Amino acid sequence: MRGLSLLCVVGSIAVVAGTTASALAQAGSGGTITDGDCTFTQVVSPTSGTATPATGSVFRVNGAGGTDHTFYDWWWFRVNGVDTREFAFNSATSWNWAGRSGTVNYTTANFTAVLSWTITDTGTNSGQIDTSARITNTTAAPLNLALFHGFDMDYAGSIGTDGVVLTSPGLMTLTDTVAAAPWNATPAFYAATSPDAYAVAPFGNALAPRTLLVDANINNWTNTGLPFAPADFTGSWQFNRTVPVGGDIIVTASYGIGTYVPPGGTVCPADLDNDGNFANGGAPDGAITIDDLLYFLVGFEGGSTAVDLDNDGDPAVGTPDGAVTVDDLLFFLVRFENGC
Repeated sequence: MRGLSLLCVVGSIAVVAGTTASALAQAGSGGTITDGDCTFTQVVSPTSGTATPATGSVFRVNGAGGTDHTFYDWWWFRVNGVDTREFAFNSATSWNWAGRSGTVNYTTANFTAVLSWTITDTGTNSGQIDTSARITNTTAAPLNLALFHGFDMDYAGSIGTDGVVLTSPGLMTLTDTVAAAPWNATPAFYAATSPDAYAVAPFGNALAPRTLLVDANINNWTNTGLPFAPADFTGSWQFNRTVPVGGDIIVTASYGIGTYVPPGGTVCPADLDNDGNFANGGAPDGAITIDDLLYFLVGFEGGSTAVDLDNDGDPAVGTPDGAVTVDDLLFFLVRFENGC
């Protein structure tokens, strides 16, 4: 879709662009991972840190022929006090894509890095990608870094109609104003574990994260761009970390469709919503409040499977059974009272 607006330009420089893309793309370093009917394909690694990483990442949650929701997904870094700009992770030393996970390894003058992607099928028409950067300091002094994950989600396969809000620190919720079923009833998300800042702007805008990350300047995010009115969303999380001598750190970003589950953890089943308005759809926000109670009660009264939490009322384990009964009410009330 974006390519149509560049058709004349692309046509006029096809030979040069083809040569450049070939020279700056590391053949074989990308790959595909799957879980259930969810699939993710990552593009190949660039071979230059100043190159713009390729677009074309693919994320589907309803089969190999289903809707593609992703345009690009990549990582950048800056060694503070050394680098005068950000660099894309580039020139991989090795890679492995198998099953649900893929890893790509890098070696720089100051650290080694492992970028990883893991896909999880979280239910019907939903799924999640967790991507991380693990940095190991190979110098004789503490290493101060800024790490950036950049992302463009074409939710529901469309562009220009994405609406985004900051649901809670580290969690953005995405909707699409023209999305058809089932996407019109299910929000998407872009999240991070303990980020330091974010930036959001339309694709191609001078302030778009991807635009800034490939320029020749130092950039730091300042929590700008949200709420985001319907447009072509691009976003980024920034992580500021100091890696001890001989030590390592891991930073993680996630995106997907449905309920966000923090890597290595679970969302409290009583955390259903962030505003108490059932018509807006459920948006867990990491807190158990009156909003969750209001959302549950409306859903329960209407018999909506959005509040199908349990089959026997036992608060120990929630097992949805396709029906909304007093068991769901009992389960919710105990979890709500305890805050999980």
